[in-house]
Amino acid sequence: MAGEETDGLEDRPQDLPAQQSAVDPKEAKKRESRKKILAREDAEFIRRMLADPAGKRFVWGLIEDAGTFKEKYGFGPYGHPNPQASWFYAGQRDFGMRLYHRLSALDRAGVLALHDEFDPRFDDMPKV
Repeated sequence: MAGEETDGLEDRPQDLPAQQSAVDPKEAKKRESRKKILAREDAEFIRRMLADPAGKRFVWGLIEDAGTFKEKYGFGPYGHPNPQASWFYAGQRDFGMRLYHRLSALDRAGVLALHDEFDPRFDDMPKV
C-alpha cells in the first residue's frame, strides 16, 4: 500500500557481497594464486593416499569396481543383447578412466606403483 515502510529490508550497496572484477589484475592474480594452492593441496593429498597401503588398496578397488580396464556388455537372461546395460557399463568405465587419468596427473609414480602391486597384467613383465 502507499505510504508503507519497507522495514529496512531493501538491499543497500554496503550490504551486498563484494563483486570480483574480471579486469582488476590484483584480483585476477589472487584468484590464480588460490587455484594453484588448491591444486598443490590436491596433489599432496593424493601422494599421501597412494603412499599408504590402505589408501592404495582403496584406490585400486575403486578403479577395479568401475571396470576401468575391461570392456563389458549387457545381456538379457536368454543371451540377447541389452543396450541399456551396455551403456550403464560404458558409463562406469568412463568414470573409472576419468578417475584414473586425474590420479595419474596428480601422482604418476603412485599410479604406476598401483599397477606393479595390484594389476595382474603386470605380473609377467620384467621389473627394471
